[in-house]
Amino acid sequence: MAKNLNLKNHPSVFFRTLDLFLETRNLAPSTLNNYHVLAGALMRFEHQSESRKPLELTSLTSDDISSFINFYRLEPPCGHRGIKRRSHNTLCAITKCLRTFLNWCVRQNLIQQNPFEQFDGIISERYATPYFLTSDERDTVASHNFNHQPELAIQRDIFIFQCYIGCRVSDLMQLRPDNISDGYLEYIAQKTVRGNPTVIRIPLHPRAFEIIKRYATRATDNRLLPFISPQRYNYAIKQILTHCGIKRSVSLLCPYSGMPIRRQINEIAASHIARRTFIGNLYRKVKDPNLIASLTGHVEGSRAFSRYRTIDDELKLEVIMLL
Repeated sequence: MAKNLNLKNHPSVFFRTLDLFLETRNLAPSTLNNYHVLAGALMRFEHQSESRKPLELTSLTSDDISSFINFYRLEPPCGHRGIKRRSHNTLCAITKCLRTFLNWCVRQNLIQQNPFEQFDGIISERYATPYFLTSDERDTVASHNFNHQPELAIQRDIFIFQCYIGCRVSDLMQLRPDNISDGYLEYIAQKTVRGNPTVIRIPLHPRAFEIIKRYATRATDNRLLPFISPQRYNYAIKQILTHCGIKRSVSLLCPYSGMPIRRQINEIAASHIARRTFIGNLYRKVKDPNLIASLTGHVEGSRAFSRYRTIDDELKLEVIMLL
């Protein structure tokens, strides 16, 4: 998490304007954090650039944007808990924040033109074919005997529960017993709660309902399940898949070079694979993205939704057999 920068009292008009922009937006905490990351990076860029020239809204050029992106990409680590090497998609996320801010400046007549109009750099994320657990793999995890590791068994149950409801981990950790009503799970995604909040309503699969009943008296702080931190949960998922022998290789893009690589799924699995498992397996059965999106919180026609589904060989074979 980025530190909360004091932009309001910053001597630069550029950063005070950025603070004014943030005040006008009703941003989710994760998005607001991205803007604070952007602000910190811009301050370091301004301080470490050869000219040491302050950033000026009215004179910002596409060359300045290119220089900043190159600086942010190559910025060296600083300290044990310092800056990590940035992936291509991280660069894109921060660049999009800057572009959105400058578009707002144009609409407010603070600048005449967004310098991104002359920018020819790549600012779109790159994603490989999504990978997820098959229904057979999910069931293998659900039935595996973890009696010798009771704590891991708990996290396995939570993971399987997430595979049947498809929510993000940020929403998973917030679930309470009162999110359950008449056999349905109801919640508002944290990512959209400040923008366009929509109630997501999911019928509970019998296996998901059984997990809830199993931990009805064991969860604390009025939480639905005995959650641990997201970081420890991610590590537990890797252990769970390893113990279950789910180690098949999958293709993905190297986050830094953008080149395709192969990794074992148990080595790279994290909480989001449960969301992809939910979507991917439903899509193989239903093939209606709008219906599935209503269960995941994606808006109809969402481009982000396409990153979760894949047209696998089974679907291709079904289509061919229709000829």
